[in-house]
Amino acid sequence: MKKLLFFSAMLFVSFWALAQSPENERQAAVQLVQQHAASIGLSQIDIQNSVVTNSYLIPSSNIRMVYLQQTYQGIPVYNRMQVLAFKDGALASNAGERFLNPELKSRQAGASPAITASGAVQKSLSALQVKDAASIRVATAPVINGKASFGNMNFSLENVTAELVWYPIETTGELKLVWQVFMAPKTDEDYWLARIDAATGSFIDKQSLTIKCNWDAEIIRHKNTSCTKIKTPAVSLTTQILYKLQALVQLL
Repeated sequence: MKKLLFFSAMLFVSFWALAQSPENERQAAVQLVQQHAASIGLSQIDIQNSVVTNSYLIPSSNIRMVYLQQTYQGIPVYNRMQVLAFKDGALASNAGERFLNPELKSRQAGASPAITASGAVQKSLSALQVKDAASIRVATAPVINGKASFGNMNFSLENVTAELVWYPIETTGELKLVWQVFMAPKTDEDYWLARIDAATGSFIDKQSLTIKCNWDAEIIRHKNTSCTKIKTPAVSLTTQILYKLQALVQLL
């Protein structure tokens, strides 16, 4: 039985968006990071431009996992997270990397967007060629901690959101402040992330978050001669790696 699985690259699955750890867990993580900064490869400026998005002890072990998200001017840097494991208070594993010299690569751009979150959503509707995009009106929504939520707007299976992130441009090495817009149009088989330049409103790129499966004829999910598509967000490659890392650390 053949299964054709197509995964899109998902590298910013937002641990930033996960529920924050309890304060005592966060403080324990911060203390470990500060104590082992040299071993981790962090300067004091690096620590100041970081936030612990999650930390916990692995059950029935003495291993603490710490997820350290790089920030710049208080805004997360896309796909720049270090996953740290400490065993008996000592650094056992360090995975992930940081974006170097963000102040230079961003050309010292400010963290205040010229384009509103609602404007970025409107741009994304056109860029993603959402059906009847021109007739969809985007209401203003408050931006809380860099993120705005617009509800499902009667066209999306999930709530439409826009989040400020610093986004590395692969072709130029530049770091741009963007609105990362999430939507799942009912008329489309994909969940989408669209990235809009927060300074100019220009469309930068898009990313599908959907796993697409093509099952053999004997699988009951077929509808007539075609595969019944099930719209569901893909499990990110980053998340898979983190799970495997956590499992390996337990063997240390």
